[in-house]
Amino acid sequence: MRTSGGFWSVLFSFWAALLFCIAYAAVGYFLLSAMYDQRTASSTIQVFVYQYRGLVAGTACVALFLMSILVLRTVPELIEQALPDEVSEQADYRFWRDRLLTGRLGLAQFGTYFVGGFGIYSLLEFPGEPIVHLFFAVFTALQYSCGGFIGRKLWCVGHLLRSIEHVDPKSDLLDTEAFPRLIYLVNIFTFLTLLMTVIHTYFHAKMDYVLGSEFAVLLAPLVYLPMVLALPVVVLFNFYPRMVVNRLYLKSIRQRKQWLADKMAESDESEFAKHKHSIDYEKYLTEEFRYRQRVALSELPVALTITVALIVTIARVLAS
Repeated sequence: MRTSGGFWSVLFSFWAALLFCIAYAAVGYFLLSAMYDQRTASSTIQVFVYQYRGLVAGTACVALFLMSILVLRTVPELIEQALPDEVSEQADYRFWRDRLLTGRLGLAQFGTYFVGGFGIYSLLEFPGEPIVHLFFAVFTALQYSCGGFIGRKLWCVGHLLRSIEHVDPKSDLLDTEAFPRLIYLVNIFTFLTLLMTVIHTYFHAKMDYVLGSEFAVLLAPLVYLPMVLALPVVVLFNFYPRMVVNRLYLKSIRQRKQWLADKMAESDESEFAKHKHSIDYEKYLTEEFRYRQRVALSELPVALTITVALIVTIARVLAS
């Protein structure tokens, strides 16, 4: 994945998501003005923007949805760049790569979560006229669909990594930059997913829903369901790529050490010189491996600090 390509994909996703949310609000305003009056339309859009925070939460969900299509599709490219011959022999890898890249299964997943989200918010009614409730419920169901689609993409990426975990590398993985970029990509994406989930849950929990039945009262805690499901999965998934890549690095290092030992056995140098070459090469491999680990872990403290601060702030607001 080229850095510039990834940057423009992220930028495009953000602006496209923001424009979509603005267009949704504009269409809703004109429809409500035509069906009711301008006062009802204006008050609804004010709730959408300032209380429901549709532009903020909606942009976060839709932008990450687009990023999951544009950015995560580069994960197989990075894996195949580092392990071109090894993954071509893996049927399990090809299966999950096809599932990650296919559009048909993604569309089915999107539709399933849309129906589920719309069903939940058909019972947790937004205040106002039926069309006003429909305006909010459809937009909320779209956010559920985006979250479900993103979760499916991460699920496929996780299985892609699992399928290469036991591969024996045929080349020196320390010579390629594919795996560091893969870890960086997954780290950023999982952090943004967690951030999106927290934003979505926070603003939806602040809404005053109309609970028209006892069953709706029981469903009210489902507002927190996205964060409950996403928090442990995303946090664990943030560490899983490192575990897989580190295991592959260690295998590659062992193979390089064995390669050097074979070369030394064929040389005419003294045993002392052979031993010194072996120690120097092992030291180089170890230092390079530790450097890769430090780079991979360098962004974690900032991400975890921001995440904890957001969760604590939201918990305090909801408790007050």
